[in-house]
Amino acid sequence: MKQRKSPPPALSQELEFPATGLGFTVWVHLPRPASVSEVRLYRHGLDRYIEANGLSRSMNPLHMLVWASDRSLTLTDQIDLLVWMVRDGRAVAVEMGPLQTQMGLPAGRDLVPTLPVRLADNTLLSMVRLYGAGHLPAEEFIEMLGGFQGPVTLH
Repeated sequence: MKQRKSPPPALSQELEFPATGLGFTVWVHLPRPASVSEVRLYRHGLDRYIEANGLSRSMNPLHMLVWASDRSLTLTDQIDLLVWMVRDGRAVAVEMGPLQTQMGLPAGRDLVPTLPVRLADNTLLSMVRLYGAGHLPAEEFIEMLGGFQGPVTLH
């Protein structure tokens, strides 16, 4: 006798879907060629950062939507993630999209302006120290990096 397949399990009640608040898209560039273990180490560190800061991210850690289920994100959230990436040291460059109302999917690179940042830039390292000491507001940090430019790609 043929057994019936059971229906797929219901989604967990704990699964967080993005609210319609402000979030942002991030493209992360790791050194080439990045091994599977290097990507895994980056992803685990990123996930610890995301969880510790009450954030959520979409599946791909190299092209992700970042949001919080209980609030809209701010420029400070963007710069805090950028600072974490500088200190983590695994990424070589980041492109960050502007804050925008998000619907659960990361933006396409050719659809939004980006803030392109090379993480080994000595000027950036100085800015990170000033920001960490409370001497550089997030708005000025972004302005000093050249602001959001649309659409560009780092190679």
